[in-house]
Amino acid sequence: MKKIGYGTGVGVYELQKAPLNRTLSPWAVKKLFKHCRKNKALEKRLQTEAEYLRKLSHPNIIGFRGFLKKRAERAPYSWRNVIPV
Repeated sequence: MKKIGYGTGVGVYELQKAPLNRTLSPWAVKKLFKHCRKNKALEKRLQTEAEYLRKLSHPNIIGFRGFLKKRAERAPYSWRNVIPV
């Protein structure tokens, strides 16, 4: 993943996905910084943001794919295992 930005307690990364020779738009992935992982208020804010984003549908707003709440060392090797494409 390529880091494309950051915000309060999170890094924003671009994830290129194209399984099965399909053309797909890249994904934007937000990931908590290590020093913020125990911040319950920040965790709740990200979960609320995901809930709002899931409900939005507009051509100028990135589409919602899913929300994964796991520690990085326990995350699956492939996002396809977590979020259906």
